[in-house]
Amino acid sequence: MDLVQELLSIQDKYGELTAANVLKEATKKRHPLHNYFDWNETDAAKKWRLHQANKLIVRAKVTITPHEEKTVHAFVSINEEDMPARFVHVPDAISDNMLAAQIFEQLEKRIERIEMQLAAMKQLQGATKDALKQAKKTISKRAKTLRKAS
Repeated sequence: MDLVQELLSIQDKYGELTAANVLKEATKKRHPLHNYFDWNETDAAKKWRLHQANKLIVRAKVTITPHEEKTVHAFVSINEEDMPARFVHVPDAISDNMLAAQIFEQLEKRIERIEMQLAAMKQLQGATKDALKQAKKTISKRAKTLRKAS
């Protein structure tokens, strides 16, 4: 099954690609996307509530004031290999060099994904390319410094 082709077929059928349209098609038991969904209502409900809990965590904000007052997300996501993402309270992340290093490493990977996306669209060039390269260099250096300090 070619996922992109299936999604394009749904877009052609409905005039736009939305989650609702994908779900409408995938509901059909013979549709190639059917097995990508959890049709057990109990399991699906639990997964939905976990999704809602994640969204709730992301909505929380705190104000930090080391130099100037700034409102930021109250929790930051930490992703470790082979582990589900967990959330850490921002003040804890700021005060723990190991956690801060992980956040900087995740940011470096995020920049790499942005670079790949832009390169695929032939848009990674000039000032954009230079800015991302410099940002990645600075972030990588900070992550190494934090790792050594932990």
